[in-house]
Amino acid sequence: MRTYKKLNKNTKHLKTMKGGASGHASARPSRPSARPSRPSARPSDGQPGVQPKEIKYPPYATKITQPSVQNNGIPNETFLSSDQYDCITSYSDHAPIVYEINQYLKIITWNVGNFGNEQFGSVQKTTYNHKFTLSGTEQVDEYILRLMNIVSAMRELINDNDNTSLKGKLPFLFCQELPQMEHGGPRADRSHQPMLIEIFTKLLEKNGLALLGNPDYECGLIYDKSQDPPLIYYDDLTQYSRDKRYSYFSTQNQETYYVNMHVAYKYNLEEEINTCIDEIKRVSPAVKRIFFLGDMNRSLLHQKFDGLHAKNFVIYTTPNNSSFSLADNKGTKNEHNVDGVLQVLF
Repeated sequence: MRTYKKLNKNTKHLKTMKGGASGHASARPSRPSARPSRPSARPSDGQPGVQPKEIKYPPYATKITQPSVQNNGIPNETFLSSDQYDCITSYSDHAPIVYEINQYLKIITWNVGNFGNEQFGSVQKTTYNHKFTLSGTEQVDEYILRLMNIVSAMRELINDNDNTSLKGKLPFLFCQELPQMEHGGPRADRSHQPMLIEIFTKLLEKNGLALLGNPDYECGLIYDKSQDPPLIYYDDLTQYSRDKRYSYFSTQNQETYYVNMHVAYKYNLEEEINTCIDEIKRVSPAVKRIFFLGDMNRSLLHQKFDGLHAKNFVIYTTPNNSSFSLADNKGTKNEHNVDGVLQVLF
């Protein structure tokens, strides 16, 4: 195993900056099933299902007075790194966003920024699979130092009293772009991934944390290792969706599911949600609600859900649907929030 002199265990993480990455997992062969073929995505302005204007969702129909859109997401911009990249102080190209679902539950969704070592485009229009202000790839020793910052931030997010529910429950910290075996596209260098996953696991342990999920996948749940895992993880459903970058979790009674997602730009979101619903109902017919959360790569308020296989739904986003993630390698913010939560009710 290679060693890196820049990796100093005494390095302090400084909470000042902003950054991230957007790797693309290569598809694996799907398991044999009777699953229908996926219709092609609806044509639009480059993001399937995106409408030119926000859709004004009405309140719920039957005996429910809560509005269908909750603009209560609270970002932690300490961990959004838009200034010039510095592995000593950078975190991700997305801020973690805290959503209060009810008095028992707060959900934090955070794309922590993949290992940014892949280059795209021509010489004139070169981009990278990170959204840091950085005109080049991230080196492995730089990523390890940034990963130390990320894990320290995870511990802070979980232990922050402001993120605890009114009933004293720790938040669910769902992350995307964790160290993974299927890092990057077909041209990505994955030779470091086993080492990086091992380092990440040891960093979690050192910080009193643990991962619920498959350590080879990018979407997981981080929790306090001194407590029991807060949810059940479903590796069979996750493997079925591995090429889609979705991971599945549920409560003990299986009435509530959580799908941690990193949705590709090209997918029709409503079709993706319906496919996940059908898969969950296949194994848990009595499910009452599903939370779809994570990096949607689009605004939930610009999606049509008129064909959703559900009774009702709630969209959770930030005030004014403001963005707290970066769009390019120059520190430009996305136009709208892409890190949301969709609660589907049956």
